[in-house]
Amino acid sequence: FGRDAPRVLEIGCGTGEALVELAGARPEVDFVGVDWYRGGVAASMQRSAEARLTNVRLIRGDAATLLEVALPAAPLFEEVLVFFPDPWRGSEERRILRAAVIGHIRLRLRPGGLLRIGTDVQGYPEEARAVIAADSSAWREVGCGECEACRPGHGRPDTHYAREAVREGRQIHDLCFLLTKEHVDE
Repeated sequence: FGRDAPRVLEIGCGTGEALVELAGARPEVDFVGVDWYRGGVAASMQRSAEARLTNVRLIRGDAATLLEVALPAAPLFEEVLVFFPDPWRGSEERRILRAAVIGHIRLRLRPGGLLRIGTDVQGYPEEARAVIAADSSAWREVGCGECEACRPGHGRPDTHYAREAVREGRQIHDLCFLLTKEHVDE
């Protein structure tokens, strides 16, 4: 990015709808979006270019591999966003919210950083809470109003997918976890 600014990582940025909206509302923050789907990354690039955003970078690839291998094991991000992850029913080892990945997210979040999750899959919030609680005592779930993520321009954008979920009668669950202290090898 060529500047010293807070960074946010969106895992599974899809077509970039949320990423571009958040980056546009927060030009003082640098956003990194990662997705394995080529068409989604291309759409994200187009949205970002059309909005003339200079604070967005995109990576096409597997987020778990990126976190484990490609990024330094250092606190790089103020927030990690995981909006509407695929629950991979029957293939839990492919889920982004699994023990190994949560550990890598913890290593890349700065103390005081946030892991924000949005899902419309019944039972997934409880599964996410269990995996995060098992990872480290450094995580604390915070509610709306307790953290910066609830300020205007910071919340989960109302994307096409979110509107579709509501239209189809699926409840959306927004979870926010604060990394309360540094635990490098917990």
